[in-house]
Amino acid sequence: MQPMEAKTNSGGAGDRPDLRIRRTRKALWEALIDLVVEKGLHAITITDITRRAMVNRSTFYAHFEDKEDLLNQGMSDRLAELLDEVPPPPEDTAAIDLNQPHPAAVRAFEHVQENERFYRAMILEGRLAGFLRRFEESAKTHITSRMDQLRQQLHPTVPVDALLHVIVGTQVSLIQWWLERGMQPGPHEMAVYLARTITLGVYTCMGLPLPAAPEASESPPGPESTPAAASLESPAAGESPSAPIPTEQS
Repeated sequence: MQPMEAKTNSGGAGDRPDLRIRRTRKALWEALIDLVVEKGLHAITITDITRRAMVNRSTFYAHFEDKEDLLNQGMSDRLAELLDEVPPPPEDTAAIDLNQPHPAAVRAFEHVQENERFYRAMILEGRLAGFLRRFEESAKTHITSRMDQLRQQLHPTVPVDALLHVIVGTQVSLIQWWLERGMQPGPHEMAVYLARTITLGVYTCMGLPLPAAPEASESPPGPESTPAAASLESPAAGESPSAPIPTEQS
């Protein structure tokens, strides 16, 4: 995908922005992230952004309505790029090689590595309130659509919505852990860690023996337990899986 295709395009084949436009948008985005890290979104002015990016104000307004428009388009692009790399569900889960992660999973961590400044500011430093919620909701919607392809194979013993929270939480936590360690080890090893954690679970990864697996028809005890064979619904009640990403508030 082409990042941040906003108000201006080159008018060429397919209306794809030319290299100059993409460079301008990239410079504006990187300037915004640097300034968010330095002093927070609310203290930033358009002049701050244009001076840091070394472009004039008219150029900024040719691409974006305001700083919130730049921020929202940039975040949407980063999230789309990351989620596009989520591997498709395997046709045969028994054939998964946990030593050789799916190439798309490796690329997902490479994407985080390439956009370290952004993810460090948003996830590790929490520079923008609401980003993690936006990330989590987008990831849940995306994973739900992938899981729906396996509907006939699924026999959950835990509500699917709860599993979505675990999957997304594991992804976010591993990215955070990776950033704290200076992005070591590399993307391939991180993709292995993610695959093993999601596929095998914590006990198996720790080398502990597992109890017998419950039957698919068994639900967790308690008066408020949700039926295990829950339908694959969007994480937020009443929303469809294709619901748009929530608008970030400034």
